[in-house]
Amino acid sequence: MDIVAVVMASGFSKRMGTNKLLLKHNGKEIFKYIIDKINKVDFYKKVIITNNKEIIDYSLKNDFVVIKNPNADLGQSQSVILGTSYCIKKAHMFFVADMPFLKVETIKKLKENFDGKKILAPKVCGLKKNPVIFPAHFNEKLKGIKNDAGGMSIAKKDDIKFVNFSDSLEFLDIDTRENYERYCDF
Repeated sequence: MDIVAVVMASGFSKRMGTNKLLLKHNGKEIFKYIIDKINKVDFYKKVIITNNKEIIDYSLKNDFVVIKNPNADLGQSQSVILGTSYCIKKAHMFFVADMPFLKVETIKKLKENFDGKKILAPKVCGLKKNPVIFPAHFNEKLKGIKNDAGGMSIAKKDDIKFVNFSDSLEFLDIDTRENYERYCDF
């Protein structure tokens, strides 16, 4: 099944106080982990939404389509809208760029469990996590979200299928200085 990988990397890292995607974990910028892992999985297209030159340069070298986000200040919805609009007739797997611990095997497992009918999301300890796959028939609704709402804001309970995982660290996104210092800065 054709799925477009969409990496959302145009936020402002307000809780971190600096661009968290450029911080290093084991000598490598955090954003590079998700790009490198997506490159090990078969996707119809690979897209990144960003305004950062360093992220743009690295993404282009790795065969990603780069889409700049002129309305990043309006919130996460703008990345979802831009990513969805790129291939309107395809399913989309939305990734956040601050998840350095996500495993390639997990991305593959999510893709394998996607049926093209329901939204597919990982769940750890009862909590929904990223990345999330949206079937193409949700694209028009995704293009209508507003502000800092993510794609799940359009979903009803019956629209979602979950895949359970047990490793909560794998799904950790680095949003705060505390998370960075605890998990990445070693």
